[in-house]
Amino acid sequence: MSVGYALPQGSYWNSPAPEAMAFQAASAAPGTLSSNLFICVTSIECSIAYAVAATAPTPHASRDLTLQRISEAADKDVEMQDVYASQITYVVLDTNILIHFFDVLKQFNEDLETLVLPVVIIIPNVLLGELDGLKKSDQVGWFASRASTWILDRMRARKHVKVQATWETTSPRIIDPRRQNDLTIWDCCRYFMEDKGGRVVLYSNDNNLASQSEAEGIKTVTPQKYGWTSLELARAIDIPGIDYRMFQRPKDDTSPHYHYRPDKTLAHRITAIRPETRIAVVAPEDDGEDRMDVDDDGTRHGASHTNFKKDYTPSHALDALHLQVIDHFTLLLRDLAFRIRTAAGDVRSASQWATEYERKLFKDWILGDCIKYLGSKKPLKPTSPSLQRFMRRPYEDLPHEEIWRRGQDWSRQDWLHAMGALVEIGTKFEDGAILASVELLRVETERVFNLPMRPTGL
Repeated sequence: MSVGYALPQGSYWNSPAPEAMAFQAASAAPGTLSSNLFICVTSIECSIAYAVAATAPTPHASRDLTLQRISEAADKDVEMQDVYASQITYVVLDTNILIHFFDVLKQFNEDLETLVLPVVIIIPNVLLGELDGLKKSDQVGWFASRASTWILDRMRARKHVKVQATWETTSPRIIDPRRQNDLTIWDCCRYFMEDKGGRVVLYSNDNNLASQSEAEGIKTVTPQKYGWTSLELARAIDIPGIDYRMFQRPKDDTSPHYHYRPDKTLAHRITAIRPETRIAVVAPEDDGEDRMDVDDDGTRHGASHTNFKKDYTPSHALDALHLQVIDHFTLLLRDLAFRIRTAAGDVRSASQWATEYERKLFKDWILGDCIKYLGSKKPLKPTSPSLQRFMRRPYEDLPHEEIWRRGQDWSRQDWLHAMGALVEIGTKFEDGAILASVELLRVETERVFNLPMRPTGL
């Protein structure tokens, strides 16, 4: 019988006192690594906490790097091309959806991309500021970080996720500061309804905002506390002219799928919901261009694997958190490898002496390729388990001697070793997004490991 974790209770984990180590970073420029940084660790937890702290942005920075990139890209973004004109349905999000119902939203977007439906998910610009504030929270910081990284990735894909530009508004000034965020979201809805002539649906769990929007003639969708899936969201939005069976789960799949997320009281929970349909993405024809295209699950185009949600069901928070770690840091490591590769001018090589990843287009690189490439640029210390092994997905082909492990199968020390490997990459390549995410993950991991244990029945 395996051991799982009950609903979270108890106090937060405290970092070791500064006296436990010595480090010098006084000469570091704001937001950069110091060449005089020395860390003498007495534990793996200390090395993670203080390596991240040494590269933390200065208080003068209003947003972290990921959110800055999103904001800048939104204002530079040209109009998304479409063939549906006024038939587009714009789904405008509220912050609580990105935090509390993120996995359903992510699955919904995957279904939109697969079915190529005339639906665009709109991220109001004001949400970037709210996510920035939430990232500073010990309780929801990890979830806010996941959401912002996903937004940037899907925004770059230019398919079904768009961030509202600062000029996409009908009311430049919000008169009532007490209701500024709600009114700004409502104004975003009006802009895409009036200026774009599209059908607008507000997707929010805020009853006050929902009531106000309904009174103004804007359709509002509020998620159910339980049983909320991509299929239920699609039905609630009422997308014109679609076959909802395309969203439905296989009839022979009755196992629940657990999403690890905070509830309204900011406590953590494991919520059982019906599995959404995961429809296989059809790989586009290879145009020979070396770019950063990647499927949402981080695998290369055309990679064969079994139905992930059908074959593997997380049984408690550690399992689900493990999957979140894989998704989140795969995006960050791919982004880092792409930027380093572009700056270095490296291209695909046809040489027989080239490594396997050097012979691939970047869009075909998997996580292991990114880690190997980064290690070729700056030597990385070996860890046990290796970062690549810790972040393997359940459907990946494994070496003959390897057995795939769930999140709960890795020891606390294994989790810390994986975070230490991520800190080393973030430190050597001065990647603030990775370092900030590791710090949030450290808090989340300690919380989960400190939960009361209970049998999972597996």
